[in-house]
Amino acid sequence: MGRSDYPTTEELIATLRRSHLKNVLIEGKSDLQAYRILEQKLSDSAIDFLPCNGRNTLLQLFKVRDTFLSRSLFICDCDLWVFTGVPDDFQHDCMITTQGYSIENELFQDAKDQIEALLSADEFLRFKKIIQHVCVWFAFEVHVRISDAEAADSFADVTLLSTNVIRANQNTLTEEFLRERNFSPPPEELSDKIKGKSFELLRGKFLMQGLRKIFHERPSEQARYSEKQCVDLFCNEAFRSANEGSIMQTRLQKIEAFFSVDSDES
Repeated sequence: MGRSDYPTTEELIATLRRSHLKNVLIEGKSDLQAYRILEQKLSDSAIDFLPCNGRNTLLQLFKVRDTFLSRSLFICDCDLWVFTGVPDDFQHDCMITTQGYSIENELFQDAKDQIEALLSADEFLRFKKIIQHVCVWFAFEVHVRISDAEAADSFADVTLLSTNVIRANQNTLTEEFLRERNFSPPPEELSDKIKGKSFELLRGKFLMQGLRKIFHERPSEQARYSEKQCVDLFCNEAFRSANEGSIMQTRLQKIEAFFSVDSDES
């Protein structure tokens, strides 16, 4: 998706300075599929979800929110804040941060039973093995970035679907990949923490890629779910009546409560 698919930061600011809508700003279009499902559940049809050009743009807009015509709500992935804590500057009633690394993590937490049901017993065991191996490498990457604020978030370009990262029908990261990443064993405490709460702390896109790898390598006569299909399944699962209190249902309630304040004051 090219940058031209998004308005610039300046264009977004100009739009928000004249908008009377109840705007919920999210990071990007990759989040929009899940939030469109949530939007359908809202009782207030005037609430509109507006994707930004990534997390940095969203945080820039947050800093100038007082210049907007209407009060806006921001939803931001925690990313590495899930390890370091949300900075004081971004702790505000108009900022919601995810319960875990990203929105994908929330979907995995809400739909963990459904995920297991989509896989055979052997596939689910394999998925867990892949994720556990990835958690150890990810702990190394997190440790590097927590230790050095100048380190680039270059792991965002890594995909577990690449055979250079994990060979076909294998469960472990390749030696070549680990060598390219200058991998060294991370602190055991951090590694164990991420492995113990992988649906919360491992980068959500890696969870999704690990699951898609299982589906992709199935025999052709079996169902091979795409990422969009998984998001649709997991998000709708979160809104089933049996899942009252799910993260996504709680998110919906927080959004409606935020804008109900405006209605009460008008």
